[in-house]
Amino acid sequence: MASVLPHWPSSVGVHWPAFIHTCSVYLGVPQGSVLGHLLFTIYTSPVSSIVNSYSVKQHQYADDTQLFISLSPTGYSADISHLTKCLTTVHSWFCVNGMALNPDKSDAIIIGTHQRSSSYCSLASVDVAGSAVPLADHIKVLGVTLDHNGTLDHHVSAVCKSAYYHIRAMRHYPPAITETLRYHMVISPGLESVPVVTDGWTALRA
Repeated sequence: MASVLPHWPSSVGVHWPAFIHTCSVYLGVPQGSVLGHLLFTIYTSPVSSIVNSYSVKQHQYADDTQLFISLSPTGYSADISHLTKCLTTVHSWFCVNGMALNPDKSDAIIIGTHQRSSSYCSLASVDVAGSAVPLADHIKVLGVTLDHNGTLDHHVSAVCKSAYYHIRAMRHYPPAITETLRYHMVISPGLESVPVVTDGWTALRA
């Protein structure tokens, strides 16, 4: 890949074709290109090896990376410290390779039963790139909302609210749009990401 990108031209057009600027790509991947998604996946593939070297479970989707660890009720401080070391190494890799680990766009959550979660009452945040990211009651991952109890209650409420809004708007839809098509337009998009998102923490619990 390193032998390809330095010779990869990227063109930007303004008021096409009145003005076209072409330059070579020396770092990263060209945004919006046909091969951009594939090149970005290849470019960031070392992150998976780094995370695995710390025996931390991870799930990557485009530029979204999720890390999972199991916490011991009695030794969770050591578990969090281990995760912090992993995040520090990932952050260092990002810096060397012209990327950034943004704490402002990072979320942290403990998922477990109410009884188990009470064991971690003294844990309030996770260190990400030198910044404390507070534990959240619920987070949004790939459009799916997960809460600290591992349920989809918040997500179901959001989907029902959105679906109700669109159902009321269906009376303005043209007759050519069938009920099946309306389902795929309104309901299906809110549910299709759920299996992908829950795979990570389901495997962790197993």
